Amino acid sequence: MGTNYYYIDKKNHCDVCGRYDSEAELHIGKSSGGWVFCFRGHKNFGLTSFSAWVSFFRANKGIIKDQYGETHTIFDFCVMVKGSIKANNNMYDYAMEDENLNISQYWKDKDGFPFDSKEFS
Repeated sequence: MGTNYYYIDKKNHCDVCGRYDSEAELHIGKSSGGWVFCFRGHKNFGLTSFSAWVSFFRANKGIIKDQYGETHTIFDFCVMVKGSIKANNNMYDYAMEDENLNISQYWKDKDGFPFDSKEFS
């Protein structure tokens, strides 16, 4: 069981009621117990590394929400992600061992975080 995280652009988010256009959300990735945080890579936006995601958050001033509707600060999100790097399981390593997966959709950034270029949940 894990938790998916999404970026929501502030222009698509109501600060009063908290609603937003779900079409405007961008999947950041998923945290799962015992696993390194797995990022959703968005090559079309240049989001191919943890540092690129952090730069994107800072430049766009959006909101980070999890699948349960909880809002997270950039700082708290980054602490959670960095803490996961010590986990024993990494989606990239798993994908490289599974002959049934299309390994071209997976990569690791320079910090060792796994990325998947396809939508997942």
